[in-house]
Parts: sequence; structure tokens; C-alpha cells
Amino acid sequence: MSGDRFLNDLDGYLAWAKDNFTSKGQWCARHWAPCPTEGRNGIVASILMMQKAVGLMPSDVQTPAAMNSWMANLIEPICCKLGDEAMAEIWAEAEGGRAA
Repeated sequence: MSGDRFLNDLDGYLAWAKDNFTSKGQWCARHWAPCPTEGRNGIVASILMMQKAVGLMPSDVQTPAAMNSWMANLIEPICCKLGDEAMAEIWAEAEGGRAA
């Protein structure tokens, strides 16, 4: 996928993502959409999201192997588990600002 393919084309991206999007449980296509459709900073957003995900982990999940296992067994992606408001804040912070 080229970097500009879905810029300003949310509908086109979501149609493509329906059959082609995979992120191994960290992102859903909808919460990832600001990256390909608005050119937002997905690397920083991913780091920020994973920092918040650590707070969702049970207290007995402390080793890297246990963390990886916990993430692999999630029923929904981490972004959905965090929710829309948290994801809006993450995307805003990833761009150097804060969500309103």
C-alpha cells in the first residue's frame, strides 16, 4: 500500500480494509484510519497506545512473554479495548497536541 493511496479517502480505505487489514490484535481498521487517510503519525500513536495497554493488563502479567500472551489472547483489538475517547487522545498526542 503506497503512503498516499487513501489520503482523504476514508470510504475507500475502509472498503479496502474490510478484506485486507491485519494488525495481529493491536489495531482495528477504524481506529488505524487516521494514519492512511489523514497522514497521521502511526508510529507514535502505536507507542502511545501500547503504553496505555500496559495499564489494562492484569497485575500478574509482568514478563514480556506474559504480556505477549495476554495481547495474543485478546478478543478485541487493544484500540477498541481502550475506546474511542482514548484513541482520539492518542492520535492528538501523536501529532504533538492534546485532544480537546
